[in-house]
Amino acid sequence: MYKKIAFTTMLTSILLASTFTPIYAKPAVPVTTYEFNYAQDQNNYFGSSSGATITRNGVTFIEVKELLVGRLGLKLHWDQNRKQATFDGFMKEIVLRIGSHTATIDSKSITMNAAPFTIQNPITKQKDIYVPIRAVVQFLGGHSLRVNPQNHVIIADQLQAFNVITDVYQGNTYTMKKINGDLYRSYRNHKPVKIASIHNALDFFEFSNIDVSSTSKGLQIIRIQNASGEPHIYHEDFTMIFKNGSLIRQSSMDYHLNKHTNSTMYNGNIILNDGQNLRIIEDGTGNVLENIDLVKLAGKKDRYVVESLQSDIVLLQAISDSHLTLIDRKTGHSVVLYKELLTTEQQKLVDPTTMPFGIDDRLTYVKRIHNRLYFTYGKDSEDEQQVTYTLK
Repeated sequence: MYKKIAFTTMLTSILLASTFTPIYAKPAVPVTTYEFNYAQDQNNYFGSSSGATITRNGVTFIEVKELLVGRLGLKLHWDQNRKQATFDGFMKEIVLRIGSHTATIDSKSITMNAAPFTIQNPITKQKDIYVPIRAVVQFLGGHSLRVNPQNHVIIADQLQAFNVITDVYQGNTYTMKKINGDLYRSYRNHKPVKIASIHNALDFFEFSNIDVSSTSKGLQIIRIQNASGEPHIYHEDFTMIFKNGSLIRQSSMDYHLNKHTNSTMYNGNIILNDGQNLRIIEDGTGNVLENIDLVKLAGKKDRYVVESLQSDIVLLQAISDSHLTLIDRKTGHSVVLYKELLTTEQQKLVDPTTMPFGIDDRLTYVKRIHNRLYFTYGKDSEDEQQVTYTLK
């Protein structure tokens, strides 16, 4: 699995190189910024956020609207008469009142070491809400704060985030927690029930989605797409198959640099591809009809995207080079298509011997008519053109 957040290693190195002092009361040194690190557990880094702090009467405060709403996926409901802010989301509710030391987290009361207050934002003209940082850490499931004395940053680790992705299908709401990939199903106002997990964190802020559908013979397919890294160069697809409400098959696939089209159906049945092994799943029963060893078929160790699976051929791409290759399923004979379909000048851009590391061959499979295969070169670009290959 590729690293999702490029600065993780750098951040870890900085933290290990610094000496921290636990904070239980007044900081030993003045702090001006905070850093929150999120994780499902100590082995699962999810992301981080930071911002400015202000100090009043020896208590450190931070603004929470941008954090809880803009960053962590909650919604704000403001009661002007009661001066009360309610932040809620999937299985989470935080309620506080301006000027009161009492707040509630999921209906449980806590006492804050100082009362929240508001300041009008000069840019948005809206009221920003400031809450003691120790209370915010408690809101997010944390237990302690510490200060890096070298840069006066106050830090909290292993906090919870509430970002989710959802899809509504046939009256049910399907919700996945981005922090750990747990999937829940709920019907109308009923309590959500966990039904599965991909055991993988999704991109912290955005660039992920969930889609629920059904097959013609009654199996339910849930697909999750996720993009991460900078500038979102890593892509992941997760597929789960349910029968009568229970998970029966699951698979995932990583992509690097280029987002490929991965075939999902074959002769009315479902394709599950993990990059090295492809399973054909019978619609209706969920039985595995066939296993295809893509590494053996292609002849080299790599991970593969299958762009089209047919009875006599397979079109696939190795993640390492993104070159669309045609393989005869009976003989094993393979053809690297860019060498057959592109001009000499176009090939130079793809060939790593002429262009360092090469680039995507820009070929996309379109259709087949008898023994002729149709492809698009440079799809959706100014130099888009159609090319064909005839099976021998």
